[in-house]
Amino acid sequence: MMKKRSVSLSVPEPRKVRGYVIKRLPLGGYLRMTEKLAGASEEIIRACFPGKSAAELLNEMQTITDKGALTLLTRLLTTAPTYLLELVADLTDIPYDDLLEDQNIGADGLMEILRAFWEVNDLKNVKAAMTAFLPQAINNGSRASSPQD
Repeated sequence: MMKKRSVSLSVPEPRKVRGYVIKRLPLGGYLRMTEKLAGASEEIIRACFPGKSAAELLNEMQTITDKGALTLLTRLLTTAPTYLLELVADLTDIPYDDLLEDQNIGADGLMEILRAFWEVNDLKNVKAAMTAFLPQAINNGSRASSPQD
């Protein structure tokens, strides 16, 4: 019997939710996700973060909690359902029409799918790493661009 390597033990297993398998994204998937999110219209961003400046938005994303992420997803569901469903379809490989029409999914199933995606892709740790990295990268960048004495 072959022993599992410690690296493979730490990778979350795919999870079946409402008949669909939610898998871990490869790095390219994360890049596509960030490109799609970056391409969001100003209207959606304003609806999700009313009255917030770009700096406040960046700060909120760095300190977002699981509850905050759920609030954001709820805002997205009420302001941009088509955009959100397209994003979920892209990230999970669940066909868009299935998200809309499969009676096994519904609103509660969509939330289960999103939670499973969050957990399988360990986005809590990604968020923590980015929260630690972004201020350091911004500070290093501002030091590098400031004139030397």
